[in-house]
Amino acid sequence: MTSAKPSGEKTLDELIRDLESQVDRLEEGKLTVDESIKAYMEGMNTAIKCKSMLDAMNQKVTLAREKARRAMEDVKVQNDSDNADPQSEQDDEVPW
Repeated sequence: MTSAKPSGEKTLDELIRDLESQVDRLEEGKLTVDESIKAYMEGMNTAIKCKSMLDAMNQKVTLAREKARRAMEDVKVQNDSDNADPQSEQDDEVPW
């Protein structure tokens, strides 16, 4: 799920790995209180970046889904109009 990012900017996959690493460090219980607070703050900042990236990805998927839905509706309308029965249209005409 990696995507091209400007140099220096991490991908979502990289950020998730960083977050997992930060959680592992905290769970080991070998950090001082100050180190734990710093690791927690870094983890929260990483989580915020992940959420932001996921929100942007979700928006892209939503837009793509909506575009595809509209395109399918257009095709259905076109197919419906192409398949209209010309005889039934003539039956509706006034006979004079």
